Amino acid sequence: MLSKFWPQSQVTHPGFLIPRLFFVFILMLGFGSYLGFHFYDYQIKRFDEFNRQWLKQTTSKFKRKPQRGTIFDRNMYILAGNEETYRVFGDFDELNE
Repeated sequence: MLSKFWPQSQVTHPGFLIPRLFFVFILMLGFGSYLGFHFYDYQIKRFDEFNRQWLKQTTSKFKRKPQRGTIFDRNMYILAGNEETYRVFGDFDELNE
């Protein structure tokens, strides 16, 4: 079957495919090692750096003064008041509507 593509002298030569397969194997092993190193670098070693960048892009801090004080009913029971919170999550699309 190989004789159709290559001359007979190359097909019967015992070292015909081995050096080429070894070269391809070394090339693929090097490429896999390169990718593995970069995946390790990005996902494990630089996780804290990327996590800080992500938090800066997705969160923002700002101070907002309350617009009203405590609301009482006629018997001086508190109906509504202000409560200090440290973490508030909101969708900016809903806030702008």
